[in-house]
Amino acid sequence: MKNKTIKINLFIIAFIIIISILGGILGVLFTRAYVFNDIYSGAFSSELNLNDYNRSNLVIRDAKKVVVNQDVQVKENADQIRGSMLTIFRKKTNNLDSNLKSSETELEKEIPELTNFYQLNNPIGIALIVSADGWAIINKSILEKNVNFDENFVAISSDRDVYEIDKQINIEKNSLVLIHLQEASNLRPISIMPSQDLISGQSLLVLNSQKQIITNFLSLKQNDNLIKSSDSFDSSIKIYPETQTAMSLPWLFNFKGQAVAVLEEDTWIPLSMSEFAIENALMESEQEEIKVPSLGVNYINLSQVAQVDANKQSGALIYPNEDDIAVVKDSSADKAGLQEGDIILAVNSLNLDKNLNLSEALLQFKSGETVDLTVSRNDSLEIIKVEL
Repeated sequence: MKNKTIKINLFIIAFIIIISILGGILGVLFTRAYVFNDIYSGAFSSELNLNDYNRSNLVIRDAKKVVVNQDVQVKENADQIRGSMLTIFRKKTNNLDSNLKSSETELEKEIPELTNFYQLNNPIGIALIVSADGWAIINKSILEKNVNFDENFVAISSDRDVYEIDKQINIEKNSLVLIHLQEASNLRPISIMPSQDLISGQSLLVLNSQKQIITNFLSLKQNDNLIKSSDSFDSSIKIYPETQTAMSLPWLFNFKGQAVAVLEEDTWIPLSMSEFAIENALMESEQEEIKVPSLGVNYINLSQVAQVDANKQSGALIYPNEDDIAVVKDSSADKAGLQEGDIILAVNSLNLDKNLNLSEALLQFKSGETVDLTVSRNDSLEIIKVEL
């Protein structure tokens, strides 16, 4: 009889505990649903920031409230980017003598000439602001050769301020030109996307002052030639869909508001390839042209090929091109004693591998700068100094 009583008491205690737990759960759900209107908080309430994965600027804070409105997202990014854009127009000359005036007995009345007006939706070019004190970059390939921006053009900001252009700096072997806006200050410079952030599959934005297009994919396309030049761009960007409208707009951006590439002769060239030259121009703004570093070799990128009996898996193998030239005569490489068959493994502390080729490494130095090349020659390592 005693054992039966104990069993009944244990059953009652367990039943009470279960009812209490269920009551607590129901109480919490009731409170969230009718007091806080948030029945789904908890594990789903933490933020998921897709921007951390280089995919978009979408931030998910509450799974039940996620609304994806791509049009709004694109407009916000485009408006932000356009704040760092300038529209470029050929300068108009005013004929003030032709203003209409009233008779001497009436109040003087003047009507501005049509040459005082610039139609904002019809610029001849688009520039990107790169410094707050008035420096911007523009692709000169859209205009006639040897154009002087400081004499023949004006720049208009997104706030419709009209600026005279008082200086330009050319970059050697580059279609980009730096222009300076007279008396400009507190402008909004654009940032340039680092090359290592280029990831296939990113959503990008092609736009100018008026039009905009979303591109769905991105891939970094390498120069198809097996033998490459140390003194030319090796990478370009492929976008999809590659529509005619997209190819008529000059700049490519990501959804962080960074400039990704510039269009040169139907090819998207990463702006990161010119970033160091732009920085040099800003630091040496008294010069009219910034020279780019030159080594003067043709090479095979060993990180991108498979070879029989390979004993080196990375580096730049100096190799003759179709004209049978491995080292350009009188070039920096020739003067330093580089030879056909040498393998350049590093430039200063920059190792040449699948993520960094010789052409890209050289762009991170100034013309005239002396660098140390780590070279493998006849299975022995040498350090060769070269003035670029």
